[in-house]
Amino acid sequence: MLLILGGRDIHVDSDDTEAGYRKLVTGPGQLKVKCYADATHNIVPKDIEDSELKSTFLAIAAPRSLFTAGYLDDQQKFLTSIGKP
Repeated sequence: MLLILGGRDIHVDSDDTEAGYRKLVTGPGQLKVKCYADATHNIVPKDIEDSELKSTFLAIAAPRSLFTAGYLDDQQKFLTSIGKP
C-alpha cells in the first residue's frame, strides 16, 4: 500500500493519518509512505494551488507539472515494484 500525504494539507492531519495506517498495516514492507512537504491535499504545490492563473495555465500548457515534484515518478516506481520480490 502506498500512502500519499501532503505536508500542507489543511483537510487531513498527515501525522495522525500516517500513525493510523501504521497501526493497521503492520506487515513488513506492506506500507510505503510518501509525504510531500510543500503539497496540499491535491498533491499540488501550495503556490500553484493558491493561484488561479498559474493553475489554469499549467493545466492547459503542461498538466503533469501541476503536481508536486516527484509525485508522478514515485507512483510509477511503486506500481512497477508491485509483485517484484
